[in-house]
Amino acid sequence: MTPPSMMTMKTIGVRYFAALREHRGLDAEQVQTHAATAAELYAQLREQHGFPFDPEVLRVAVDDELRP
Repeated sequence: MTPPSMMTMKTIGVRYFAALREHRGLDAEQVQTHAATAAELYAQLREQHGFPFDPEVLRVAVDDELRP
């Protein structure tokens, strides 16, 4: 696996729903990330914003398609 420092930084749009929206206090935001997967992105956001939810209880949509 490529170390994060060697990966390309990208800006992505993140939309929050339900409990994540309440916890974050935002509907959406632009995020700078090296994450290559939704799981990596959530780990980053969880660390930055203190999200209390385990990844297993979340539903993720990428380009409007729900992912397992």
